[in-house]
Amino acid sequence: MQSPLFCHHCRKQFSVSLEDIRRVQRFDPEHLILAAGVYSYSGGCFFKRLGRLKALERQRS
Repeated sequence: MQSPLFCHHCRKQFSVSLEDIRRVQRFDPEHLILAAGVYSYSGGCFFKRLGRLKALERQRS
């Protein structure tokens, strides 16, 4: 399932899987908020953060 996410760093709205949103939310909840059905990320680039988290998960497995 996909959900809209606005990345303040990119200044764009994207359609992102809820799994990826929850992954970032676990580690950075203060920068990811939900308002009017749209997630908003203000802790830098959402996709760079997501990439780093996925890389860490791969290293741990």
